[in-house]
Amino acid sequence: MLSVKKRNQLLELDLSLERLPYEIHSYSSYTSAYYPRNIMEDKPLEQSSRWSSSCNNEMQYIIIKLETMSIVHSITFGKFYKEHICNLKKFKVYGGLTPNNMDELLNSGLRNDEFPETFRLKHRANDILLPCQYIKIVPLVAYGPNFNFSIWYIELKGVRNQEIVQKAYYDYITYRENEAIRLCLKHFRQRNYLDVFNLLQSKTNLLIEDPSLTELYTQLVVNGDFQLAEDSMSNAAEKGLFEEYIRNFGYKHQWTKIEATNADGDSPCMRGGHQMCIDVEAGRIYLLGGWNGTKNLSDFWSYDVNAGIWTLISSDTRGQGGPSPRSNHRICLDPSTKRIYVLGRFIGRDMRANANYDSDFYLYDIINNEWEQLSENTLLEGGPGIIYDHQMCIDSEKQILYVFGGRTVHPDVDQFYYSGLYTYNIASKKWKLIRSDENDPVHFKSRIGHSMLLDPNERLLYIIGGDRDNKFLRFAS
Repeated sequence: MLSVKKRNQLLELDLSLERLPYEIHSYSSYTSAYYPRNIMEDKPLEQSSRWSSSCNNEMQYIIIKLETMSIVHSITFGKFYKEHICNLKKFKVYGGLTPNNMDELLNSGLRNDEFPETFRLKHRANDILLPCQYIKIVPLVAYGPNFNFSIWYIELKGVRNQEIVQKAYYDYITYRENEAIRLCLKHFRQRNYLDVFNLLQSKTNLLIEDPSLTELYTQLVVNGDFQLAEDSMSNAAEKGLFEEYIRNFGYKHQWTKIEATNADGDSPCMRGGHQMCIDVEAGRIYLLGGWNGTKNLSDFWSYDVNAGIWTLISSDTRGQGGPSPRSNHRICLDPSTKRIYVLGRFIGRDMRANANYDSDFYLYDIINNEWEQLSENTLLEGGPGIIYDHQMCIDSEKQILYVFGGRTVHPDVDQFYYSGLYTYNIASKKWKLIRSDENDPVHFKSRIGHSMLLDPNERLLYIIGGDRDNKFLRFAS
């Protein structure tokens, strides 16, 4: 007899899978010469080589009976040589030992093309292999909403070695029996039929649950010892017994107003057009600048997430060699080097006559608490001009900054243009224009008010939304 480990190893090898012979057991209906048996032959060039139902309601089905009980791994749908309006847009596949008691193995759909498609079927539950004698295919939706369902060809692959299958069958039946007994034990204990509960458990030696849960039940329900129950819960938490549940538990959002200050009772004033970033590892949020309704700000704050305390790093970053007061700029934190990069600013209409239009560029070193001006004017170094309402993100591994979109600031308030896509190589301190707005403004438009994220694994930039000339834009990557 093969061990469970050896049997599972065999089942994971493609070489152990073979085509499973079958016959048509039953079906809901068929139309004209489109007999159910047609799905047993793969003839993609023949229009009539298919099963077609007589209607398109959800009561349609076809049941296949396997030649021998097997572990079914996959199902392949053959198709007509070109797209067809009767192809299955949605369907379900069920399997079981009898035609009247089946489990759902697949919920999917076909592409409307000429290429066969193979789907992996569920063949294991709770580490128990699922033996099947019958497979049921239930069409749900065709590509033509008012057309009947058609299946052209079905091929099943799996394991039919009877030594393996019979052992899987024994494991499956044993599992079902144990589950039935376990549910009975839970019912008897819940209803306080303790004599029956103790007798059945002594005869079967079946654990109703993890021993720690049984201990907790005895302490809390039987003995009413709340202190001992709380101690048991604390011990379980220390052992990490709740970790898997916590990981799989769905989060529920909850807003909480944070009432926090620094040691002097101060906190950032109300503002707009400011920027924030977070150092996840250190548990700190950084806030820089903004507009308070009358002027631009250059204060720099950090918030300790764990302690709930604000710290004023600088009331005016210019005093430490940092950026001037600004709003509608962007900041970006590099988690590997603990540096924050600052680029861009907005200049109001009434301030443009005597304004400085140099596009300055800064970094803040968190570890050394130092500012450094990387550039007095990025435009002269191949980078963007003075821009606002752009987006910036960093590839920490490759040490590349990405800057996209935003509007330039021009002395003439009626003149502006949209900035393109730039990269900044941190190691070489070099800017590079990847794509200007003039290259292809139709399919990939520069914009303002958008969002941008970087997937560091796939090296993809995702850009969504935004506005260009009062027209809202959609998703791009």
